[in-house]
Amino acid sequence: MSDIQQIASPDQRYYLLLASNEMRMSHWVTSAALWERAAQRLLLQIGNGLWSSEQIVWSADSQVVTVGLRRYPGDAPGLVLDIYPAQQIVMPHAPADTQPLPFAALNAFLERYYAQHRTMRR
Repeated sequence: MSDIQQIASPDQRYYLLLASNEMRMSHWVTSAALWERAAQRLLLQIGNGLWSSEQIVWSADSQVVTVGLRRYPGDAPGLVLDIYPAQQIVMPHAPADTQPLPFAALNAFLERYYAQHRTMRR
């Protein structure tokens, strides 16, 4: 089962395309991708399909979208990102490293974060 929706920036220039997929019975992951509307151009795929995007909030001026992420299956703490579409940078919030990342470096950063913070299940 899958559900798709768009969350547009206030100026309608960008949107997040969300695809919710049921991983297991009642375990949902909402993958997100940032698009530029006029050019219909993918700017950023957020994670590898196991990162669920939640708590999405656009700034009133459309300069930044804040996204809360958690990684399936939930064995690591979530994190929050500020995404700046025009500058094509991402700024993670603490406790993650809070240095700006170019879009191309985000997914490697997310996997490093997961590897460092995941808990071992017994």
